[in-house]
Amino acid sequence: MSHKVQIIDENNELVKTLDAKDGELLHSLLVHEHGYHAPCGGNRTCKKCKVRIKNEIPYMPEEKNNLNDEEIKEGIHFACLLQVTEDLTVQLKANRYQIAEDIYEQIGAADPIIKRTHLSLRELKCDIKADYISMLKKQIGADSVSLEVVKRLPQLIINEINEIVVIHDEKKIIGISEKVEAGYGIAIDIGTTTIVSYLYNLSTGTYKDVISDINHQKNFGFDVIARIKHAHEASGLEELRKSITSQLNEMIESLLKKNSLHQEQLDELVIVGNTIMMHLFVGANPKDIGIAPFTPVFTESIYTEALKLGLKVSEHCMVLLLPSIAAYVGADIVSGMIAAKMHEEDTCSLLVDIGTNGEIALLNHNQITCCATAAGPAFEGANITYGVGGVFGAINKIFHKNGKLCYTTINNEAPIGICGSGLIDGIAYMLDQGYIDETGYLEGDDLAEIDEMTALEIAKKQDHTSIYITQKDVREIQLAKGSIRAGIDTMIDESGIKVEEISKIYIAGGFGSFMDKESAIKIGLLPKELEHKIVSIGNAAGIGAIKVLLNKECLKQVAQVKEKCKYVELSNSVKFMDYYMESMSF
Repeated sequence: MSHKVQIIDENNELVKTLDAKDGELLHSLLVHEHGYHAPCGGNRTCKKCKVRIKNEIPYMPEEKNNLNDEEIKEGIHFACLLQVTEDLTVQLKANRYQIAEDIYEQIGAADPIIKRTHLSLRELKCDIKADYISMLKKQIGADSVSLEVVKRLPQLIINEINEIVVIHDEKKIIGISEKVEAGYGIAIDIGTTTIVSYLYNLSTGTYKDVISDINHQKNFGFDVIARIKHAHEASGLEELRKSITSQLNEMIESLLKKNSLHQEQLDELVIVGNTIMMHLFVGANPKDIGIAPFTPVFTESIYTEALKLGLKVSEHCMVLLLPSIAAYVGADIVSGMIAAKMHEEDTCSLLVDIGTNGEIALLNHNQITCCATAAGPAFEGANITYGVGGVFGAINKIFHKNGKLCYTTINNEAPIGICGSGLIDGIAYMLDQGYIDETGYLEGDDLAEIDEMTALEIAKKQDHTSIYITQKDVREIQLAKGSIRAGIDTMIDESGIKVEEISKIYIAGGFGSFMDKESAIKIGLLPKELEHKIVSIGNAAGIGAIKVLLNKECLKQVAQVKEKCKYVELSNSVKFMDYYMESMSF
């Protein structure tokens, strides 16, 4: 027995009709058939999978305990608790996200790994000891050719095609075409939360376009630990792999179509991400990354045909995955160090990527010390009572003006919740106003009581319900910022330097792009001594990937960075635990 589940948008327009098995969990149906997600991955802990059901259906006790009267009146239910036992009409709001899409303008000529060389077939003069392929290899300076080239070349000769394009890297001819067109490449940053893809002309090095989206793997868990856990389950790894490859295929197709390019013009992909994202993309089970001693299957770079990884591209298109350092210090940080030019510096500088998995690298002249801290998803809005991601309508700034609490929202839309940058501002504001003491205890005469927790009202939604920062939220931010700060202090200690010796602190990642520096210093997320040395470099992982895409010499820099890196496992560090306890206070 099955049931029809109609998905409608905010304007009551039909989006999609899904077939549900009798008794199927609505959350599971929406995840697998509609790309829906909730921060906890359906584990019934985040209370964020609220959907409006147009049918009148009874409420479970757990729903009544966690929904207010207004929500119940409007037909709001939790998708993770609702079993489909009849035809349903479900209204979902489409979230639009603010994602950092920093682009990079190539200076000087491009020198990519994959090149296109124009050639006249008449130049392939044959003698008694030669063959066409041998002459083609000699003309290009290649050691080998792909089987497809061997099969394609005779047809071009028979058809008397003279001007051709030979597609090749330094060692191998991978394609030939009678269409004398420019080749293109895409640099892709696969983040735990977001994916950003950049399209470039490989001949000129010029930027063409960028596209970004929320990582659809969030359907299976908000953070990497949840996804590692899901990969353990039957067919879980394949679900995660297919999720990312299908999303990349959609992004690649969209970029090509939008820019009037065809598949044969795409020659190369350079991909970065944290170590877990790299494992899930290639289909390598990251099981051992989730347990001590946190051993990854691979950290080296991978260079192979894109078709082998399930991408819908031409046969000659190659993909390069940049190397990682360790289980929780991935290719995104290696790429970020290239973007920050840390490999060129003979000084002390610090790179911090603040996210669900805070990654930190400290350059002390010729040595790089790096680590990863389990900050958790609080900065992404998860585990926060009224927390949301960087969606339109999220409160992204909170400040004091004319004696009042003021705020702004992303895209200036009506407030729906608080994102990470707004939370940091909110905590800083509460410290300034004396609502929070150094232990994080929240008190004050004008505070509210929400679900038996003290809370400060920040804003009202359009439905007149309030958005609060609660005592629980303060504790969550304490844990997250304490983890990041303790990681920074441990790296400084491990490097044997003083904080004053650091010339710059680079803040990377989408969250870092929108975070207020003064608020970060105020709550103790970053050392006060570095207040005037903070440089936000946006999506550094993406920029580093672009540099490698456009200039093969950057691969040498990647190798140098990896060679310089010394990884510190913080779970084995007594100093880290000491710093962590200290960093919990404000």
